[in-house]
Amino acid sequence: MRAERTPETLIVVDNASTDGTPDFVQQEFPDVQLIRLPTNTGCAGGFKAGITAALQSGHGFIWLMDDDHTAEPGTLARLLEPAKRTPCDAFGPVLLSPGDSDMLTTRYFAGGRLCLSYSDLTCALRSDTLIHQFPTPFNGVLYRSDALRTLGLPDARLFIRGDDLDYWLRMQEKGLDAVIVGAARMRHPSMFHQDFVILRAAGFVLTAHYTGEVLKDYCLFRNRAYCFKKYRSYRILGLDVLRYILFFVITRRADFRGLFFWARAYVHGLIGRFGYERRFLGIQPLPG
Repeated sequence: MRAERTPETLIVVDNASTDGTPDFVQQEFPDVQLIRLPTNTGCAGGFKAGITAALQSGHGFIWLMDDDHTAEPGTLARLLEPAKRTPCDAFGPVLLSPGDSDMLTTRYFAGGRLCLSYSDLTCALRSDTLIHQFPTPFNGVLYRSDALRTLGLPDARLFIRGDDLDYWLRMQEKGLDAVIVGAARMRHPSMFHQDFVILRAAGFVLTAHYTGEVLKDYCLFRNRAYCFKKYRSYRILGLDVLRYILFFVITRRADFRGLFFWARAYVHGLIGRFGYERRFLGIQPLPG
């Protein structure tokens, strides 16, 4: 049985909420360091503010998570264990569904194959509890502080849906070594229900991620284009163009309005235009 380990400092970033969250945190958790942002800066801006404060605290490790993550007991201790015996820069947990302990909410490759459940994953790991795969950067990942200094701060211009892609590609560009700790588990809602299969043939599956929410989809489309161009992932960028043309024309059955929406967002990403997402704040359903 591993002893529970608690963080020495807790930092909560309030992204200009209007539901009384800052007052609640101050009253119920007076020891928490609360950062109140004057405007909503999205996930990217929130993590930028939080990481800045964490680096200034002087601690050797920084544990990042969003407001929809829940750590199982012992998670931090399990993440710290390999940090003591390996020189890796970042340690991610396995992400499970809040309502199903066997349902993975992201894809893991272990033992040379794609694992579709947690029981499948544990069988594939066998004696090796580390998965040599880059974790999703803000999903409960424990970083060495020096690694975050090497990475730099998140790009606040990305707002949401793509800030993690930028950081994930940046980790690889900087040559950081990251692993996923099979014994460390966190709960995080799955987004697989927002993946649509466009084409399936000879073991190849082409999918498109789509939420139907204007703000999220605009940022997703724009930020993918920006990131793939920035990191010179031209093959993936080309596949992305094909992916969404087929999605809106075939899967969405000639949804040319949606195709135009995607094309505008994608062009904004390619030319590096930011700030346009502000007009979508508070708007939810996508037309059509």
